[in-house]
Amino acid sequence: MAIDPQYYGYYQQGLLDEGVAPPAISGPDFVRGMKYAPFDLLGAPVDLANMALSPLGLGSDMPVGGSDYLINKYADLGDLLGINYDRPTGSGSETLGRITSGILAPTVGAKTVGRVVQGVGDYVAGAPARVVDRARSVTLGSGIDPTSIVDDLIVRGMGDNGGPPMVPEAPVRDVDELGFYSQALEVAQGLKQKKGTGQQFEAMLLKGGVKPDEIAFTPGLRGLLDQPQVTQEELVGLLQDQRVRPQETVFYGGESQYDALNFPDRPEVLSMEDAYGADYISDEIEQVLEFELDDALAIMSRADPFAYPESDLPKIQMAIEGGDPLPQSIMEDLESAAEEIVRTRYEYDPVVRLQDPDTGYEIVGSDDVGYSIRDEGGQYIDLGNNIPYSLSEARIQAENHAMDAGLVGYGGGETRFSEHTEPSGTNYREILLQVPEYEGMRGEFVQRGHFDEPNIAVHARTKDRATESGSNDVLYVEELQSDWAQQGRDKGFATKESIDKKRELEAAITPLMDEQMRLSKERDKLIEDYGAKIADKQAAKSPLNDEGMYYSRYGSVYRLEPDESSVLVLPRSQVEEILQLSMDQAYPFRPGKETDWELAAGPKYNELSSKIKDLTSQIKPIKDELSELPSGPQKGPLVGNTEKFAEAGIKRLLIQAANEGKKYVSFSPGDLQADRWNNPGLEVYYDDIIPKVAKKVVKRFDKDAFTGNKYIEELGDRFTIEITPKMREAIQKGVPLFTTGGAGLLGAGMAREERPQPTEGIL
Repeated sequence: MAIDPQYYGYYQQGLLDEGVAPPAISGPDFVRGMKYAPFDLLGAPVDLANMALSPLGLGSDMPVGGSDYLINKYADLGDLLGINYDRPTGSGSETLGRITSGILAPTVGAKTVGRVVQGVGDYVAGAPARVVDRARSVTLGSGIDPTSIVDDLIVRGMGDNGGPPMVPEAPVRDVDELGFYSQALEVAQGLKQKKGTGQQFEAMLLKGGVKPDEIAFTPGLRGLLDQPQVTQEELVGLLQDQRVRPQETVFYGGESQYDALNFPDRPEVLSMEDAYGADYISDEIEQVLEFELDDALAIMSRADPFAYPESDLPKIQMAIEGGDPLPQSIMEDLESAAEEIVRTRYEYDPVVRLQDPDTGYEIVGSDDVGYSIRDEGGQYIDLGNNIPYSLSEARIQAENHAMDAGLVGYGGGETRFSEHTEPSGTNYREILLQVPEYEGMRGEFVQRGHFDEPNIAVHARTKDRATESGSNDVLYVEELQSDWAQQGRDKGFATKESIDKKRELEAAITPLMDEQMRLSKERDKLIEDYGAKIADKQAAKSPLNDEGMYYSRYGSVYRLEPDESSVLVLPRSQVEEILQLSMDQAYPFRPGKETDWELAAGPKYNELSSKIKDLTSQIKPIKDELSELPSGPQKGPLVGNTEKFAEAGIKRLLIQAANEGKKYVSFSPGDLQADRWNNPGLEVYYDDIIPKVAKKVVKRFDKDAFTGNKYIEELGDRFTIEITPKMREAIQKGVPLFTTGGAGLLGAGMAREERPQPTEGIL
């Protein structure tokens, strides 16, 4: 009979008894149930008494001395002795094992008899739920469900005679405003076991398809599951209150879009001389002749094979390597060939310059060496460890700096990166999926230079496009990335252990570095004073005027010329060399008689240097250990690796597209992304990882949905996900945040403990 699908969730969330459907038999669970026979036998008297008291409201779920009580106490003893004695899980196969062992035993345990009676009652009570489930599920290959006739008879017999209604009102699944729900909450709500150890409940959550990440990042859940006694009510309550709930920030474009710096469309290509100077060319020629002599000789031979036949090249090479003189003409031709190599290499990745005529901001560099940025005052911007290696990224950093300085701002729209998109398309948006709170959070993650919003697990930049003129049926993904995950990938994710170790090492190294700094300052003062004494003596020895012609600065000695120009006559390094020597060795400005202070300066300098060297030897291994620790952000929900954030982003994009009535979600290609950001790894990410993750996600919604290349108007073929009607319906009923897919892995109509679960997944 046809049942309105809206009632499907009634028993799925535990408000209607599911019943005990004929489960698939699990051998290990069946054997585990049979081994509980002695406890069922010993606990029978207590269980019988407890069953008699239950109608009066005086019974207990686990009476002292009953079979389950004895099993748990025995398991506790096993834990103390380091022996794993499995606790009951309540699965169908385990229950069948306990019933079987009770029948075979000389005396049947009271609880096993109760289970048989309860099993029949549960099966009858669960008939309406199974009828609802069959209205939404696929029957056997023959098209006949062997239990459907019995269930229909039971439901008809119930009628209005006190049984549950045939079409009870279904509760709404707890889906957040972004379309996600908690798999852990759904599993917890359906558990039949009301009390147990935290370890038991954790095992049941994992068996129900809950991912370890959801357990790890749900605030308070790890602590609850570490408790010796937990109730289902406590578990459900915590998950309802504390489940990870992502937030979303969306920036929309306006008519004028972002009010960016006025950089020209194409950068100015600088000559090698302008970029590096003439000395750079001669230095590079020397490097080529030293390390790439074979290549230079080959070019020289190709340019003039009659003057330099290949047979003569080994002789020239031996002469150069042996330091033998060669005719000037040969050396000039060889240097010319080396210069050709240097210039060709430069032309492959030349230094370019972008200048904004309005503000004076300037970007100079190349993809190979990176880009430097000067502000409106000509000062270099401190980029820290975020040196851009693509011109697109350099422009973004320059514009962010100008905006922070109040020189540019937003125009008609809120978006900031619309210029970094493919041509055409409408409704440009920047979508940030954030995780505001999670277990273990020790501070917010913010990637300056892109977005200022905290804890962005993944961001997407999208446009609306079409598969055919006027259709506007594609949500097109211009970019899907995670700064958080990238920082973790590049620098290593910090852990609690690494953070604690870092604090320990920093506590050990700080006093050593402080003392080293103090001694270094004392030595610097000694050098400066000594340089000043040398200058004073020389000024007294050969004055030009009353003020003297010599002076000292930072330990170096200078001579003041009559035209007030300065000439360095004794660098600081030489002053240090004098201090390192014994005082019986002369130096240029020694008049022949030293003061006591000067005689003591050398030994004092050497004493300080020895102490500084000793501290350096103590500091170095600590620094080395610190450098090996991960320096990136802590892990957070959805960002542990590339596939995790890709999955989260794809699921959110599918939800958005389904809600907007789009037929497709399509992605920018990897070669375009790699060129735009000068990052070859993006080609693998967009062309391999995103399609692989997308296919896994889509398979859970509709295994027949298309995933592959599809023509997008004005762009060509792009990797595309089809949103089928079946898929749209499943997505709009909620998508699990931490698990792959949409309809959930806990289909109703089967006992949840017996539902086969996938052994592999993205998370």
